[in-house]
Amino acid sequence: MKKIENYPIIQRVDLAYDSVEDRLVLWAFTSQGPVKRLLITRRLSQRLLNNYVAILTEESAAMGAPKEFSNDIHHIEHFAAVAAYDKDSESPQRTNLSDYNDAGGAFLVTEALLQVKENKILLAFKGRAANNFSTPINASLNLAAFKLDRPVAHKFLSMLIEKLDESNWCIDSKVEWARGEKNKKSGGVVN
Repeated sequence: MKKIENYPIIQRVDLAYDSVEDRLVLWAFTSQGPVKRLLITRRLSQRLLNNYVAILTEESAAMGAPKEFSNDIHHIEHFAAVAAYDKDSESPQRTNLSDYNDAGGAFLVTEALLQVKENKILLAFKGRAANNFSTPINASLNLAAFKLDRPVAHKFLSMLIEKLDESNWCIDSKVEWARGEKNKKSGGVVN
């Protein structure tokens, strides 16, 4: 990934599933310019989820635990991190598409780049304007990027899983440890 400084940094994000577009829609509120509506395909969602979960579990306390306990440990870590995030955040519950009718430009995400740096997960999105599909793939724009600590990273995972479940895409997430009654109601905005 190029330097994250080359991307508008996401200050707040919301996520929804758009059944008309059959895409996940990520509203990226950055410090630079209007909100960006990032459209994420099913195929990219699968790859993003798999790689994101791999990074989250790579640094987990479950790494040295016997395999039969690793899912339980991941589950406890995940819900503790989400609870810590929810406790510290007074974020509004806005996940309806109609809440963002005034959103800025729409962009089709063509790449989601992940890395860990200084105990933060860096997630950057590259793509192109959704109304200009004649743009060569190698001419993609640096759309927006996150710097996520563990509680925010787990909250984003909860939101992502919730919206993927809503999409009925049958994405094999292998993250049963992140599901549960509480997780099904975890929608909202990440600040």
